[in-house]
Amino acid sequence: MSDWDPAAFENALIDDMRAHGGAVTTWPLSGDPLLIMISTGAKTGEPRRALPTFSRDGTDYIVAGSAGGSPTELA
Repeated sequence: MSDWDPAAFENALIDDMRAHGGAVTTWPLSGDPLLIMISTGAKTGEPRRALPTFSRDGTDYIVAGSAGGSPTELA
């Protein structure tokens, strides 16, 4: 069994971003443009958190979500 805790990793990453004006300064994602996105679950109404990457196209933001390289297609 692994000691990997995805929620703890996300929490630490978000703490780092908030402490550095939105910039990721630690972890393997250092320097990558990420945003903290909170949405509402359609069925549960519960808040859902995601950390997608983004880029700029002029004055627009382009947001890209993925399953983090997962081999399983998510529907």
